[in-house]
Amino acid sequence: MSSRNCVQVIHKKKGMKALMKKLEYLNEYQATAGIHKNKGRLKITSGDGKKRRNKSINMATLALTLETDHDIIPTKDTYLTSEDGLQTIKLTAGKSYHQVARHFIKLQNVPQEWTKVREFVRRQFLEFLSSSGRGKREGTYVFRRIGEFAEVVQRSQIIDAKTAPNTAATSTLKGKNHPLLDDGDLLGAIDSRVTKQSTGKKVRFTKIADDMHKTMMSLNK
Repeated sequence: MSSRNCVQVIHKKKGMKALMKKLEYLNEYQATAGIHKNKGRLKITSGDGKKRRNKSINMATLALTLETDHDIIPTKDTYLTSEDGLQTIKLTAGKSYHQVARHFIKLQNVPQEWTKVREFVRRQFLEFLSSSGRGKREGTYVFRRIGEFAEVVQRSQIIDAKTAPNTAATSTLKGKNHPLLDDGDLLGAIDSRVTKQSTGKKVRFTKIADDMHKTMMSLNK
């Protein structure tokens, strides 16, 4: 009996080579979710009552401000009118008004939500590595699913009002108590994408969609 008959083959060279190739695919791409450059440059209206149309702010700047814990100290007495025009809120000069950070993009600052994302990523990677897969194309699709999942979690922070509640003054000005939600502009600016690590260029999924369509058509014949 040769020594070769006394060992159990755990993997073959070909299998390890395929696994290493898959790991390369996972390292080659990245998924991002949030307010990207094209949406971040958009300006939206802000302010109070009739003055709302006269003020604008970049979407990215607004998001960063809302996610940052800070104090607002007016340099002069400021009067803000409620949405219905029936009430006036006074901000006194020199007085500090605290703004609580409302995390909806930086999910790592929201432990319970970040855990969901991390677990989803782990499952996607394990499934990809253990399946026969479709090579590079399937690797990019893994990141697409991850990005879309993170996008859903970010949106839920706003839709389900999971962030810190509005103050009484803010609720009066808005006419409702739903943090981060006015006209839906901020919510609509959140999206996800897959980019190549080396170039930063967005990955296009048109070909994948076409292939999926052709596959479904052949199954229905």
